[in-house]
Amino acid sequence: MKTNLFVFPLFLSILALTACSQQTVKKETASNNNTVPTHTTVSTSGGGSGSMNANGGALVRDASADDLTVHDTAGNSQINTIDADSLAAINELMGSKNYTPADLDDPSSILAQRIIYFDYDQASILDKYKPILAAHAELLANYPQVHVRLEGHADERGSREYNIALSERRAQTVRQYLSFKNVKSSQMETVAFGEEKPLVASHNSTAWNKNRRVEINYVTY
Repeated sequence: MKTNLFVFPLFLSILALTACSQQTVKKETASNNNTVPTHTTVSTSGGGSGSMNANGGALVRDASADDLTVHDTAGNSQINTIDADSLAAINELMGSKNYTPADLDDPSSILAQRIIYFDYDQASILDKYKPILAAHAELLANYPQVHVRLEGHADERGSREYNIALSERRAQTVRQYLSFKNVKSSQMETVAFGEEKPLVASHNSTAWNKNRRVEINYVTY
């Protein structure tokens, strides 16, 4: 009899603990189901509208503002800042700009930028010039009748022979990059001028920085 009196209260305690545990699970499940997903809205003047979800959905422009704003589904703003470099990277991800040969005559177009500069004694393309080359590559790939001449240059330091070889490597690097972007080899030719045609005729670092370059010259378009 004493044993039964002890077991019965213990049994009631176990039932009570089980009920509390189930209630806690229900609350946590409900809380998870009510989680508000975050969306990032990219806003630039003159664009279309849309969003990118937190798991990496599509980036779409919103013409209502000039910033990067994070909203939840209730419309609550969480972030409202973006720098120029980030915006440029996002714009690059927005996809094809559908350039045409007419853009070559537009001074405000990225295609108006036709000089790629290089570091001292280097032939590798700097990241900041890759969007420019990508734009030219898109035009050339879409219009196979358009041809370019890639003119390599070097500054005055070093021997003439070395600078000719260096400027040739620079021109070839640009050619290879464009080829990687589906530009046909028949659309491109390279020329190496070495130090013979300086853009700035002076003997200082400012001039040398401008003379280490490849110029993209459109032969036909």
